[in-house]
Amino acid sequence: AQEGTIRDMLEPYRNTDFKRIYWEGAVGDLCSYFSQVGRTWTPEYAQMEDYPVPAYRRIVENFANYQKQRIDPFRIAIDFSHELGLEFHASYRFCEGMGPFHFSPPFDQINQGGFYAKHPELRAIRRDGSLAPRISLSYPETREFLISLFLEMAEYPIDGISILYNRR
Repeated sequence: AQEGTIRDMLEPYRNTDFKRIYWEGAVGDLCSYFSQVGRTWTPEYAQMEDYPVPAYRRIVENFANYQKQRIDPFRIAIDFSHELGLEFHASYRFCEGMGPFHFSPPFDQINQGGFYAKHPELRAIRRDGSLAPRISLSYPETREFLISLFLEMAEYPIDGISILYNRR
């Protein structure tokens, strides 16, 4: 049943004029595949009692089920996209100036143990000298981390990697 939900999301693109799918591979350090570099929505989030958005509960529960069944959801999306004749582009979502490394309330429970928490030295500094709640791209370590995510996604049989600046 879990596997079908990914196919169900892609099926409407069959026999259309769409040529490619941009599938979110990661946002901040949260990955939509089983990463060795970044984090996924499990197992640390499976114990959350309250989710700021109902969809997050479904994401966490689905990832837990995928992991338990040893099903790679990213691979299913890639394979089914190709079966439909679509290019598959793994996407990295930038939004709110690298904010996804740090989620603001009510999403702040997601921050525990992530790249942002582990690397306060890479946080952006405002003009007044105070720390901003985001990771800065000006640091080589930040860029190296992002490149390592891109390289990890590129190990899959994808057709490209895109950077999405789709919010604000």
